[in-house]
Amino acid sequence: MASEWRRLVSISVVALPAVLVWLCWIALDRRIETVEVVSELTREESAAVSAAVHTAIDGGILSVDIDEVVDTLLALTWPRSVSVRRIWPDKLEVDVTRSTLIARWNGDRYLTSTGAVVSSQVPTIGLPLLECAMASPREAVEMYGLLQEISSAESLMLTELRQNRIGEWQPRYADGMTVNLGANQVVERMRRFIAAWRDSRVSHSGGIAYVDTRYPNGVAIRFNEMLAGSDLVNSALVNH
Repeated sequence: MASEWRRLVSISVVALPAVLVWLCWIALDRRIETVEVVSELTREESAAVSAAVHTAIDGGILSVDIDEVVDTLLALTWPRSVSVRRIWPDKLEVDVTRSTLIARWNGDRYLTSTGAVVSSQVPTIGLPLLECAMASPREAVEMYGLLQEISSAESLMLTELRQNRIGEWQPRYADGMTVNLGANQVVERMRRFIAAWRDSRVSHSGGIAYVDTRYPNGVAIRFNEMLAGSDLVNSALVNH
């Protein structure tokens, strides 16, 4: 009997600290009452972040899985980085940095500066449109950047870049002018177009509707209908 008593005492001595720790944990692991979004986000973005955090909360302030919360927020696609911090007794502080959007992509999606496809609730007025049947998002971003660099030197604002099913690139500018650069030798054809645009008698008046650069040594220009009947022909081949 004495030995049994000593054994029970020994078990109690060992178990008591663990029980006390467990009881303290239960007392301190308060229910999360507040999710504070400290980032500079739109109202819609903040609401989306808060909703995502609440779906990922699987415990109290101490037992919540912070990594799971971060992964859930990154799954929204538009955040570039996420930081989540516990603030005892009952608050999570969330800081989200959004990706930089540079273009609309194939209708209702967006591209970041790294070529990632994301969704977004940020106002996107003024972003160019990229619609590509063959190129990857990263390839489209690279092509847009290259053509925009060449265009901006002539104060041309590239607002759309499309690629059709046979791989032909077709930039469109703020004045409505569309250029067909074909699928190959795109940079060479782009420079040929720029040379023709500089020489055109209506290049600075918004008179060009369409330019086709798919000729071996020149470009074809179609002028806007408003110029029909004037001394300018509706279609001309310019050699360069």
